[in-house]
Amino acid sequence: MTRAMSKSTRSCFPDINVWLAVVVERHICNDAASRWWNHDKSEAIGFCRFTQLGLLRHLTNAGTMKGRPLTNRQAWAVFETLATDTRVCFFPEWPAMDGLLKTYADVSQAATNLWGDAYLAAYAAVNDATLVSFDKGFAKFPVKTLILEP
Repeated sequence: MTRAMSKSTRSCFPDINVWLAVVVERHICNDAASRWWNHDKSEAIGFCRFTQLGLLRHLTNAGTMKGRPLTNRQAWAVFETLATDTRVCFFPEWPAMDGLLKTYADVSQAATNLWGDAYLAAYAAVNDATLVSFDKGFAKFPVKTLILEP
């Protein structure tokens, strides 16, 4: 996968749990994720390094994979299989990213879990992509979202 998409392309940006549910048949949300994946008409469905590494990390985690983790080599093969889909690409990290991340994560208390969500929301926003997730919490960000129902 070497292509990168410009901001002008109609595109989707799945969070890590959606990518995981797409590729793991025994995942509790596989049916919903597969329905979305098989029917989505986007020109681009994008990764960033954070979502790529998150997918690889979860695929090789015994807890996430219910005692049946993949080897690193197997996980990479899953990623390479995804990359054969012509819609799959890497979205660029545009310079506006830092400003949006700062804005989205600007709360007056420690919020450890907010960083990742704010990053994904900012990434989707700067790439003019629809953030696809099972997490209704993304509605708090001013980005296009598609919340999948499990």
